[in-house]
Amino acid sequence: MSTFKLPHIRKRSCRPYPESGAGTVEYVIVVLVAIVIGAGLLAFGNQVSGQVSKT
Repeated sequence: MSTFKLPHIRKRSCRPYPESGAGTVEYVIVVLVAIVIGAGLLAFGNQVSGQVSKT
């Protein structure tokens, strides 16, 4: 009498890339977004100060 073995099912990751490289990619994206937001705020602040000094 042979015992019935269930097939081995691997857990699939939702992400197509390996988890080890994901951290660095996310950090780079966060840093780039922070730089862009900072540059935008600086430019907006300079425009506001220019308009205030004209009035």
